[in-house]
Amino acid sequence: MATPTTAARLDAARAEHEATLHQIEEATAARNSALLADDDKLAAKVAAQIDGLRVLARGHVDKIVLLEAEQAREKAEAAARRHEVHLREFESTLAQADIAGDELQRAAALLEQKFRETIRLRELVLSMWPFGKSSHGDAVVRTPEGCAMSAGAVATLLQHELYRIGTQAPLGGFPGERVKVPLPGGVPARLTPLVDAKTKQPIPLQPLGEILRQASKFAVETLRDDKFIPPVVPQPQPTGPRLVFDESAPAVAPRATVAHVQPRAAPAQQPSDIDALKEYVPPAFRARFAELHTRQARLANDVSPVGEKAYNECLGELAALRSEIDAAKRGDAA
Repeated sequence: MATPTTAARLDAARAEHEATLHQIEEATAARNSALLADDDKLAAKVAAQIDGLRVLARGHVDKIVLLEAEQAREKAEAAARRHEVHLREFESTLAQADIAGDELQRAAALLEQKFRETIRLRELVLSMWPFGKSSHGDAVVRTPEGCAMSAGAVATLLQHELYRIGTQAPLGGFPGERVKVPLPGGVPARLTPLVDAKTKQPIPLQPLGEILRQASKFAVETLRDDKFIPPVVPQPQPTGPRLVFDESAPAVAPRATVAHVQPRAAPAQQPSDIDALKEYVPPAFRARFAELHTRQARLANDVSPVGEKAYNECLGELAALRSEIDAAKRGDAA
């Protein structure tokens, strides 16, 4: 038979004490009745029973006090044991955290090592890039979106990777929700994620290795297929007269017309306006001559009052320049 616990014994002692007190009350009532009935012998007998019950009740009280002390001692010992177990678990968990911290330290050192190695190798191939062959190729060689052959590009892509693997957006709508602490240094590539048009779900971000492989493939294909010069898109040829100073000069687009706007009056014809396609401009005046005609073509589309004023001023400068050109021609002829 299992030994009863101190708590069970204490409950039993308290129940026995209550029962003894109840018996004492009943015996006292019976003695009083016997005394009133002049039955002294019965009263004496009941009084002896009452004395025995009172001795028993005092024993119960002493037993209850002893059991309460024993129960307090057992509770203190159990609390000490629980505290010891708690301390061992606390110490063990911290020891595991220290081990994880050591692994994190080694992982951080390995991250730094691989980060430097990636930069070294990509900057090494950067020195092999044919700079100066194309401004388009030179513009993308160092960017994260292009060939990523620079330290800054690798650092930016690493920040994007830290954000991809180390940031979890909170769901919201849950009071007291704990937000997962993101990895330090993570930066999103976009402020708003790309969303799939069909599923309406965010498109998963590309891993760092995949992005670098695509950048390397783009760089290799650019060199192998000579993709430095973008394809030339055919442009419509302008129609109408050209204002040039030699046969090889580019054509100047004619003035644009705007609906519901009265066209400007043509400037007075100068002697040198005749046969503009074959007009000869002395070298000293060619830069100014081309600049004024370019400005005239640009101002032709501006029909505002300010544009009209600037256009007329340009025409005046052209007339003055033509006078200087004609004077220079006459001087050369003399």
